Amino acid sequence: MLADANFDLALATAEWAVGIPPQNSGSPAYQPCVPVGQAREAIAIWLAILATHRSAGELHGGLNTGPGGGITSTGVGNTVVQTWAYPGMGRGYVTPPGGGPQNTAAGYQLASAMTSVPELRVSHVLSDAWGTWLNWRTRDAQLARALGVRMPSIRSFPPGPSGGASGAASAAQSPVCTSGQ
Repeated sequence: MLADANFDLALATAEWAVGIPPQNSGSPAYQPCVPVGQAREAIAIWLAILATHRSAGELHGGLNTGPGGGITSTGVGNTVVQTWAYPGMGRGYVTPPGGGPQNTAAGYQLASAMTSVPELRVSHVLSDAWGTWLNWRTRDAQLARALGVRMPSIRSFPPGPSGGASGAASAAQSPVCTSGQ
């Protein structure tokens, strides 16, 4: 439990540091945003892994344990995106249950791949273009290419019952995390 709380705090701090807003401020009700395809998401997850000294494998191993952990999905725009519910997410350690941005499975898997790259190399790549990496329009595939790692292959589904994404398409659509929120 303490490890989960520490990771939740580290991830919330890292997401704040890279400018990922917790919600769509234009909506009347609290609505978590999703940083679909954004390099800054993988950077935030990588920073949280480093800060808590948890291995990517340990986080992956915890994906299917406990309530809320695992690969799930949510509707974003006209697609259903696979999301990552990390161990401890939604337990109210830092944000209230359901609070904060919804991380993507692709962001988690890219951050996991980043842990296999020497930390000094990642730091150089990030510091050489820090402002670019923080821009919500900078793609995670660009970051993967700059680090020389393969971009994880994550499927997205079209909305509707034939999409095969556990009903997320019929739920309320989540907004994409953008700047200025």
